[in-house]
Amino acid sequence: MRDINNFKEYFGGRFWAKLKESVVVFDDCIGGKVPFLDDVYSEIKTKKYQPDLVREYIISNKHNRVTRIVPTFTRKDYCVYFYCIKSLEKFMCPNRIDGTFGGWTLSNGLKRQEDAEIVLQEDCLISDIFSSSDISYNPLAWKKYWKEFQTQAYFHYQDEKYNFFLKFDIANFYDCININILENKIRLSIQENDQKELDEDGKIVNYNDDIELLGYFLKFWNRKFEGYKAKNVGIPQDEVGDCSRILANFYLQEYDSIMFELCQEKGAKYLRYADDQMFFTDNEKTARYLLFEASKELHKIGLNINSSKVDEFKTRSEFEIYWSFDIFQILSEENKENKVEIEKAVNIYLKRSNSEKRIKSEMVLNRLLSFRLDLIEPSLRYNIKSKLFDKEYLSTGNFWIFQRIYKILSEKEKDDFFTVLDELINDVNFNSFHYNLMKFYKKVRRDFDLNILKQRINVLKI
Repeated sequence: MRDINNFKEYFGGRFWAKLKESVVVFDDCIGGKVPFLDDVYSEIKTKKYQPDLVREYIISNKHNRVTRIVPTFTRKDYCVYFYCIKSLEKFMCPNRIDGTFGGWTLSNGLKRQEDAEIVLQEDCLISDIFSSSDISYNPLAWKKYWKEFQTQAYFHYQDEKYNFFLKFDIANFYDCININILENKIRLSIQENDQKELDEDGKIVNYNDDIELLGYFLKFWNRKFEGYKAKNVGIPQDEVGDCSRILANFYLQEYDSIMFELCQEKGAKYLRYADDQMFFTDNEKTARYLLFEASKELHKIGLNINSSKVDEFKTRSEFEIYWSFDIFQILSEENKENKVEIEKAVNIYLKRSNSEKRIKSEMVLNRLLSFRLDLIEPSLRYNIKSKLFDKEYLSTGNFWIFQRIYKILSEKEKDDFFTVLDELINDVNFNSFHYNLMKFYKKVRRDFDLNILKQRINVLKI
């Protein structure tokens, strides 16, 4: 393990700022960062450290009312987890496979290799979308690479040799990662990338302590429900540090290599962002063969494909409509205040969202919220407002979405907005809504009794 001075260097201003952004406000005071880090380091060094009980579990609507549960850790546990990943990330983030995104480091948000792939024009970057963690450690990197993932999808979609498109993801991805396999993969990566790094005393740095500390944290962070028995499967979806994102992406690197080579053999293309994956093939048979092989390879590391989220697109038109490529091309940065172009995009979206065609409606609405919707004609404005006020959409919303909607509303519309949100307080069972609403109301509605939200949160506690 590093000496105490090196340990402290890991925790810059951005780290402490991100802790403050947690939707679950810390109710304690550390009494100074330096003495606090001294105590954390001492606990680790003397082997007295053990993870605290989770402060709270944030429960959100993952998909079709299926829950995503994100723990919020104490400051000490955030520090330990963050330290481990910062120490080991250089062994986990290299060796990235072309077409895979999400493996940037905490130290440097934009990896050189990924930058080299971004060769398409900026106006082809096709959407704004936000991660399950609303306060990602590097939100600009997250947004940049999600856009690039979608841009690559658009680029391959335009290639006429691909006639069949298949999208899928991994079932309960984070919950199924085998911690022992993960540790072994990290050790193997260190051996393969042995740089004989020296510490300040000229001694070769030994990373075994950091791997063991990471494994200890991952196996016992959920002690509140799993007791003192070591947890061997499943990593947390952390709220503020992006640590689990790095681990999850690294866990799939060998799988990526295998799928990339299979696609090369079959004249297909493979794209992945986190657990969202796509095959671009010239026929249905090849796509289903690749899906079958993906299932086998994932099974070897304890993972499975989510059968309910395998989407086949048998025509180019289906795929284009689902991803709304044409809408996002209209909604380029240069058109942020272009009334005519915004209305054009809104008209296309409204027509599709009211039909039976598959469309990523939430993704389009999120993008539209970055534009001057207050400029459009009253009738269009009324129709798009009805989509933004939809209770299902708002129930999965976060502070950013609430704030963006609020900014484009008239005073009368703001009152209507509050009425809808108030009605959802008792209707929604996912406390992520209530935590984000509380943060929003603290800023814009100071006459509201926050105890109403606090009581609802207490009722919904795990």
